[in-house]
Amino acid sequence: MTKSSEAFHKAISLYEVQNKQTEADMLRDKLQEIGIW
Repeated sequence: MTKSSEAFHKAISLYEVQNKQTEADMLRDKLQEIGIW
C-alpha cells in the first residue's frame, strides 16, 4: 500500500469511529461503486 492510501484508510477508520459508521458506510459504498475501495 502506498503511504497516501494508507493514510486514507486510517482517516476512514477514524471517521467511522467518530460518526458511528453510518456516514462512513455510505462513503465506502460510493468508493466501492467507483472501484477505489
